[in-house]
Amino acid sequence: MMTQGKVWGETTEIFKNMNTEVHYLEVDKNGFCSEHKHNYKYNIFFVIEGRLRIKIWRERGKEPDITVLGPKEWSAVPPGTYHQFEAIDNTKCLEIYQVFLEEIDIIRRKVGGIKK
Repeated sequence: MMTQGKVWGETTEIFKNMNTEVHYLEVDKNGFCSEHKHNYKYNIFFVIEGRLRIKIWRERGKEPDITVLGPKEWSAVPPGTYHQFEAIDNTKCLEIYQVFLEEIDIIRRKVGGIKK
């Protein structure tokens, strides 16, 4: 496990494979992350203790959707969506990144066949 200090608290990577990562976060009261997006990852937050405010900018130029999560509550942010979290209290949560592969993930240059 690798723990990394952040300006808002700390994050510990507890699991990682090719399409999923799980991080344990401890976010200090009033600590917040940058407004950011992930091109390919879903970002899922599951609160263990405390309260976490999640802002999601679903439409450009519009106000964000705001969700407040308490213990045993979760929220998912789809890929390509700007978002930000902020701790209302000292908060412990899981941050889960998951990549879903596209069913149609092929671009053909030439058609296949059988040589005669």
